[in-house]
Amino acid sequence: GEIIEGRTVIVATGSTPTNPATEGFDSKGVITTDEALALEEAPARLLILGGGPIGVEFAAIFHGVGSRVTLLEPGPQILPGEDHEVGQRVRQSLRDRGIDVLIKTAPTSIRQQEGEELVVSLGGRSGEVSVDKVLTTGRAPCLVDLGLTEVGVRLAGGAIVVDDGMRTNVPGLFAIGDATGGQMLSHLASVQGLVAAENAMGRARRMDYRAVPRCLHTDPEVGCVGLTEAQAEEQGYQFKTSTIPFTLSARATTLGELEGAVKIVAEARYGKILGVHIIGPQATELIGEAALAIQLEATAEDLAYAIRAHPTLAESQVEAARDILGQAIYLPKW
Repeated sequence: GEIIEGRTVIVATGSTPTNPATEGFDSKGVITTDEALALEEAPARLLILGGGPIGVEFAAIFHGVGSRVTLLEPGPQILPGEDHEVGQRVRQSLRDRGIDVLIKTAPTSIRQQEGEELVVSLGGRSGEVSVDKVLTTGRAPCLVDLGLTEVGVRLAGGAIVVDDGMRTNVPGLFAIGDATGGQMLSHLASVQGLVAAENAMGRARRMDYRAVPRCLHTDPEVGCVGLTEAQAEEQGYQFKTSTIPFTLSARATTLGELEGAVKIVAEARYGKILGVHIIGPQATELIGEAALAIQLEATAEDLAYAIRAHPTLAESQVEAARDILGQAIYLPKW
C-alpha cells in the first residue's frame, strides 16, 4: 500500500461493530448496526441487544417501519449513562409506542430454528423469545493492523490513551474520536480533530469535556449535557433539581407535542448549572443553550433572567431555572 510520511499524524480510524461472546451469536440472523442499515426490508420481529443510545435509536427506527421490536438491557435502566429520570421517561415512552423493553435481562444463547427463525434464551425468569433478526449494538475502537504497539503507543481497554490535547505518548502522534474510546459521538470527534490539528501546528488547545451534548434522535427527542443526579452526588456536590413538564409550555401546546420535560441539576449554594436533561420537542436543538451555560459556568439565576421570546420551547429552561431559585411562576404548588 501507499506509504505516507509526516512530522505529525492524527489517528482517526473510528470504531467497528462487536458481538458478545455468547453461544449462537455467529448465527446467520444476528446482525450488526452496519448490516442493519443495509437491510432491504425490515424484519417482522427484531430483538435489539443493548439499551444504550444506539439500541434505543434503532428500536425507534425499526418500530417506525413496522417491526415488532424487543429491546434488552442487562442493567437496571435503559440509557445507563443518563439521569435515572431520563431512563424512566424514555422507557415508558417506548413501551407506550408498543416496543417491548426488558431491563436486567441478557441473552444466554441463540439457536437457529428451521428456516430463518432465531430463538433467544434470556437470563433469569424471562424465558425465550422468537425473532427473525437479532441486532447487536456494541462497538469498539478500530485499531487493527495500525502497528501502534510496535511504536510504543499506550493503549487502555482497547483504545488509544491521549491527553487533553489529543496527544498520545508518542511525539507527533495524535488520536481522536472513537479510536480513543469514551463517548463515541461524531460532534465530539469533530472538536477533538480541531484540537489535535491546532496542537499539531504548534498552538495550545485543550479539550473541555464538561459540556458535551448527548442526543437521541427519537420521538420524543432527548438532549442531555453535564452531570446527572448520580454523578453530581458521586462528585460530592450539594445540589438542587427541578423538572418542568412541557405541558406548561405554550409553544409545546401549539405544536401538539406535550410529552417530556426539562430537568436542571444545579449546585445548591451558588446555583451553578451542573447538568440539563431534556426530553421532548426539539430537545436536540434546545440542549445547545444548556451546553453553553455549562461551558460559561452560568448559574440558575443567569438562566432565569435571560429573556427568551414567547412563545418558545426555550422558556421551559427559564421556568426550571426559576424553580431552582424557588421562584417558579407556572409550576403548580400542590
